[in-house]
Amino acid sequence: MLIALSWKNIWRHPLRSGVVIVSIALGLCCGIFSTAFMNGMGRQTIHDAVSRELANIQLHDPLFVEEPLPSRVIPGADSIFSALRAVASVKAAAARTRVTAMVASAKTGAGVTVKGIEPAQERLISRLPGDIVKGTWFDGARRNPVVIGSKLAQKLDAKLKTRIVLTTQTIEGDLTGGAFKVVGIFRTSNSTFDENTVFVIRSDLSRLIGAQGDAIHEIAVLLRHDGSTDSVAAALRGAYPALSVQTWKEIQPEVGMMESLMRQMMYLFVVVILFALSFGIVNTMIMAVLERRREFGMLMAVGMSNGSIFSMVMIETVLLSAAGGGIGMLLGEVAIAATAKTGINLSSLARGLTAMGYSPLVYPYIDVGFFVGLSIMVVVTGIAASIYPAVKALGLNPADAVRSET
Repeated sequence: MLIALSWKNIWRHPLRSGVVIVSIALGLCCGIFSTAFMNGMGRQTIHDAVSRELANIQLHDPLFVEEPLPSRVIPGADSIFSALRAVASVKAAAARTRVTAMVASAKTGAGVTVKGIEPAQERLISRLPGDIVKGTWFDGARRNPVVIGSKLAQKLDAKLKTRIVLTTQTIEGDLTGGAFKVVGIFRTSNSTFDENTVFVIRSDLSRLIGAQGDAIHEIAVLLRHDGSTDSVAAALRGAYPALSVQTWKEIQPEVGMMESLMRQMMYLFVVVILFALSFGIVNTMIMAVLERRREFGMLMAVGMSNGSIFSMVMIETVLLSAAGGGIGMLLGEVAIAATAKTGINLSSLARGLTAMGYSPLVYPYIDVGFFVGLSIMVVVTGIAASIYPAVKALGLNPADAVRSET
């Protein structure tokens, strides 16, 4: 009965109540969409890092993680690689040779990470072959081909068919160098990665560092489901205790922290919006209480308990908040759905975004759990905002309130 009565009381002044509901709805809609935008940007960065650079899990020799020397290869890498590919939860795997080197052209030089890969394996585990903007991904390449990032190509003033020299250490620790021909140039959303990473054929790099056969320093594992990363990593640690098994969060902690940071920022942003909106709700309800002093006095005079008066004001406030919150969440979900598939193109800001490792194409996203938490927050905000107006109503003297003209 109190709920039905409270709902009718809200609409005694439809304009005032409507303004409050619209304010709450627009505030939450903007907050939800902004949150989804930030969350989508973070998710896209994580997805790009996993799908292009890291994969879900990487295996190394423990000493290689501490200091990546060419001699620190994975013992028995071929048998481990074959076993990993047979695991049901593994979508694909790639064995890599990895060294740090100096790359030089006729113009200048720079320090880079050189990854020796099998092009066919890398196609299965990485989206990088699809990011080629000039040339090819080792297609039909002969001796010593190299694929470099557009940022590095710009720095070296290198074009297709340009010869560059890679200088690194051999397995024995001696300096060695070799000339490589640029056959492809890639561009990703991370300009730092584009500037610091080059790719060559694994056998070419193994020959350069003086390895007998292919020296495998890294096995990258791509899983069928991202959610199983931690459990699969734990199983691999048990199966290969002599190796370092790292998830993408452990390899690049700053990327892993982004996920939890974005979630915290999501709730903090909405809390600030609800806190600001609560002042409007309190102001509206105080005005409603003061205008209905005579009504409250009569209700008290005929025996309505203080608890019922308090509950009625509280229910009115919560219903007002819930109505605005529900509409705001619906509008926010519609806005997210309208942009989630096509994405929001920020190409005008691409240079600054890629310098920070963000993609200029953002797909807003919020999971269902966020809306559940937000619904609870809206109700809590309504309850908190109702306390002062309800206490104000209880402070009325029945005799004075009945004699009041309002």
